[in-house]
Amino acid sequence: DEARELLLKIIKYTPQHAFAWAALAKLSKIKPGDPIIDGIVEAIAKAKEPSAQMRVLCYTAGKVFDDLGEYDRAFEYFSRAKKQDPHTFNSERATEYFKSIAEVFNANFLAARAGWGVPSERPIFIVGMPRSGTTLSEQILASHPDVYGGGELEFVGQLTTSIRDYVPSGRYPAAAVGLSRETAASFAFRYLRKIGAIDQLSARFTDKVPHNFLSLGFLRIMFQNLRVVHCIRNPADTILSCFQHDFAQTHDYNQSLEGLTAYYVLYRELMEHWDQVAGDCIHALHYEKMVENQEHQSRALISFAGLPWDQGVLAFAENGRRVSTPSSWQVRNPLYSSSSGRW
Repeated sequence: DEARELLLKIIKYTPQHAFAWAALAKLSKIKPGDPIIDGIVEAIAKAKEPSAQMRVLCYTAGKVFDDLGEYDRAFEYFSRAKKQDPHTFNSERATEYFKSIAEVFNANFLAARAGWGVPSERPIFIVGMPRSGTTLSEQILASHPDVYGGGELEFVGQLTTSIRDYVPSGRYPAAAVGLSRETAASFAFRYLRKIGAIDQLSARFTDKVPHNFLSLGFLRIMFQNLRVVHCIRNPADTILSCFQHDFAQTHDYNQSLEGLTAYYVLYRELMEHWDQVAGDCIHALHYEKMVENQEHQSRALISFAGLPWDQGVLAFAENGRRVSTPSSWQVRNPLYSSSSGRW
């Protein structure tokens, strides 16, 4: 209530404050008659287009009308939000990049480097498309007393970028061919030092960056006991949920449904490749199966993590750890099935 009052006060004096409208809409599910409905429409009518302000306002309006069950109108606002930035996603370039990753980290490459890396079992990497249940998976794991939830970290991306410091003639992924066994281990130790600066006590430490699926081959030669949780959700639900969220600035494929669909296909093809060449270290966690049978799926997840069962993981909604992703509201509540089959 205090947050709502503060946001309403901000909007009263600056009615075009897009982020105040967005924060207000996220506080709860919008119901018919809520003053935010007319207020956001009026704010949009006065905003300049194209602009970052209009983008935020339209995403907010999309959320408002989605809550109200007016899905056509919500889709119009989400689509309008996408038009506020120039489309930069190049599917051909993305295809070549994904192809190069699979070509470098092939079965022969990994077989020749079997046993590389360090034996640490601390990291658990949670990957998949955004909006596929990665935050939920981490929240469940982090509700175990022996797991620290690290959230979305930049460490793996920083390491892949720094490969050029060791192999100046190339960039990731091609430069990985020139890495020595010792260098691969040094990358692992660098990573462990980074997470150790955050937490040193927990037996397991989760790293939840969905797009780390691009780096699983690299991680395979860094960690002998690599553990990867691959979160999978109905493709249509995943794409729709991505479309409704504002992260196109960092992930340009989210600028359109066409881009999202093309990227999703590339992601699935690459994950199929990883399943073939490194499937022993990947645990597939299906969102729909988790909703249907939480305890069974949670037990399988904890077992994959190499930890004893703890009943507390079933009460993940009571975990007060900080969550800074769009799914923060969902993981504060018990599992529900209304997000399945929304498309």
